[in-house]
Amino acid sequence: VRSAAPGGSGPTQNSDLNVVQLLLNDLQGEWRLYDGDTLMPGLVKIGEAGYTLYDDTHWHNQDLIAEANGIVRADGWYVDMQRSDTDLLEWCKGGEAGISWKRCKGISGFSIGVNTELSQENDGLRRELTNKTSKLDRENTRLRSQLDHAEELRREMTNTMNFVQENANLTSQNERMKAQLAQA
Repeated sequence: VRSAAPGGSGPTQNSDLNVVQLLLNDLQGEWRLYDGDTLMPGLVKIGEAGYTLYDDTHWHNQDLIAEANGIVRADGWYVDMQRSDTDLLEWCKGGEAGISWKRCKGISGFSIGVNTELSQENDGLRRELTNKTSKLDRENTRLRSQLDHAEELRREMTNTMNFVQENANLTSQNERMKAQLAQA
C-alpha cells in the first residue's frame, strides 16, 4: 500500500479504496496514544466504518476515513502507511510532530517474559509489604505497651493525688479539732 497523504486519484483508486476499507475494519478495537515512547493519557476506540471515540467522547472531525491512498481524518491527520501496521498506527500532519497509536492487547497479547517479570515484581512488592506490615505490627505492639504503662502511671498518680487530698482534709480536720479542744 502506498504512503498516505490526503487526496489521490488514478486507475487503481477503487481497488486501493477497497483494500484500505478492509484495513480500516481490521483496526477496530482499543488503542493507546504515544508521543515517542511516552504514553499519553486517554484511550481511543475505533469502531465500525472508522467511527472513533476518544475517552468515550465522539468528535466527528476525528473519525477515520478510508481513501484510496490511505486512512485520514477530517482534521488533516493521516496514517503513514509505510510505517504502520494493524498493531501500530503512525500519524502525521504537515508541520506537526507525529504521534503513534498502539493497539491495546488482551492478556494473550503479552509475552511470557513480561508475565514472568510482572510476577517477580509482584512477589518482590508482596515481600516488601509483608516486611513493612511486620515492622508496623511490632511498632504498634511497642506503642500499645507504652500506652498501657502510661495509663497505669496515670491511675497511680490519681490514687496518690486522692490520698494527698484525703490526707490534707484529715490534717485540716485534725487542726480544727485541736483548736476546739484548746478552747474547751
